[in-house]
Amino acid sequence: MRNGEFLRKIPDISQKVLTQQLNELVNDKIVQKITFPGLPLHVEYSLTDEGKSLRKVLIDMSVWGEHHADKLNADGQNVSFSSDNYRGYTKIQTPKKEVDQRMAE
Repeated sequence: MRNGEFLRKIPDISQKVLTQQLNELVNDKIVQKITFPGLPLHVEYSLTDEGKSLRKVLIDMSVWGEHHADKLNADGQNVSFSSDNYRGYTKIQTPKKEVDQRMAE
């Protein structure tokens, strides 16, 4: 994924913070940075195998957060997500059967 794609998918992030976070993920070997020669400079980022191994953990955390927010809202607390794109992410990206199975574990 290129830098501009990240900025479009994470609209509230600054270029500075995005660069810092990507550099940390590269240093931690979660993300791989590939630089292509030429002008203009072309850089792409992709998940390493280690980064891909985090998928289940991140989905589980996301599902837990959605369920917890629903419980808090049911108790009268006003819980909302900072991005409209967030709510339901796991339901779109992960089959419902898989999400339900993980919640039962």
